[in-house]
Amino acid sequence: MKTFAVILLAGSSTRFGSDQKKQFFQIKGKPLFQYSLDAFESSKEIDEIILVSSKEDKDKVESLVKGNYKKVSSIVVGGNVRQESVKHGLDAIKDKDGYVLIHDSARPLVDEEIISSLIKALKNAEGAAPAIKVVDTLIRVNNNELESYEDRNSLLRIQTPQAFHLSVIRDAHKKYEGENHTDDTQLVKLLRKKVAIIEGKEQLLKVTSLEDTHAVEAYINQNEHLQN
Repeated sequence: MKTFAVILLAGSSTRFGSDQKKQFFQIKGKPLFQYSLDAFESSKEIDEIILVSSKEDKDKVESLVKGNYKKVSSIVVGGNVRQESVKHGLDAIKDKDGYVLIHDSARPLVDEEIISSLIKALKNAEGAAPAIKVVDTLIRVNNNELESYEDRNSLLRIQTPQAFHLSVIRDAHKKYEGENHTDDTQLVKLLRKKVAIIEGKEQLLKVTSLEDTHAVEAYINQNEHLQN
């Protein structure tokens, strides 16, 4: 049974604050998306990688990965929303079953430990995702007025990659096709399947603005092996 990775890089980067899309923004001479791609390529747990790109960037992605990645089997065009892009990636997998990890390329600092922990969690659940504790006090507001406080002990911030039994996540995307869920665990929970939560990492931050790239570069500088 094979384990696949679907990496999403079809976003428009409207909040990034640069003329260049964040997935192609270079940190220490390497496009952002290639950091997570390198992690999946080098992982002993991953057999095959599918990249999901926008139509206008497909040729650019192909030129960047051609000849450099043995595990990349397909580069497919994404949809208008994330859920549709994920489905396109899943449709490119020929196998009927296995495991699949779905990852946002905007989180470049994924590592082998997270990948292995997610796959291990699938032994006892249909899905698995990393999440980290909320450290700030959380409030609920109404018309810009503080209304109440939330119990942060029961709340976590979910991250990617997220792992699933391939048949289950396919069923979920088929059943809820045309909707606009921003997280794949939502779809699996709608099927009333078990999603295990593993301990995430602060390094799995999502690059949203140019300022976030400074944090990524600082981490890389402290962990020079990520540049190779």
